[in-house]
Amino acid sequence: MKPKKVKPYHTDEETEVYHIYKECTVGNNIEKENRQKGTGGYRPCKRCKEIQKGK
Repeated sequence: MKPKKVKPYHTDEETEVYHIYKECTVGNNIEKENRQKGTGGYRPCKRCKEIQKGK
C-alpha cells in the first residue's frame, strides 16, 4: 500500500525537521497541540525520507 502523504508539519520542540507521511512514527509521537503547519524551513525527517524511498 502506498504511504499517505499529509500536509507538512513540524514542532519547535524537536531537532529542526518536518514530517509529511501519516505513517511516520517520529511525527506521530508529536502531540497534536504541539504541531505547527508547514515545513518551518527545516529539512524532512529521516523516517519520512525512508518512507518516500519505499523502506
